[in-house]
Amino acid sequence: MKLKSIIGIMAACFLVATPGLASATAITGHITKLYVSTPTNLPFRVFLDTTTSCPGGFFYVDGSSANYQVYVSTLMLAYSQGKSVQLTYDIDASNWCVIRDMAVS
Repeated sequence: MKLKSIIGIMAACFLVATPGLASATAITGHITKLYVSTPTNLPFRVFLDTTTSCPGGFFYVDGSSANYQVYVSTLMLAYSQGKSVQLTYDIDASNWCVIRDMAVS
């Protein structure tokens, strides 16, 4: 039960802390792979079991985000528990898909 409470609280933090994104797109699926790279090279990448038009087939967490550690922790927990995630993302200036917020269920 504690795990469900923690996930719920973390998801609520994203919804409250993230401003509205008119241009954002949402996608839902299960995480199939996490990829960690250097801080300047899209440091934390997420691959879903859902088809996406994102370059490289992945979404990334912006390393300069104030919520970076929360995003990464939540994604790792969702992956380890086999939970479904809904990612809301934008296309950045370099044409990569950057995660803006998420929900775990």
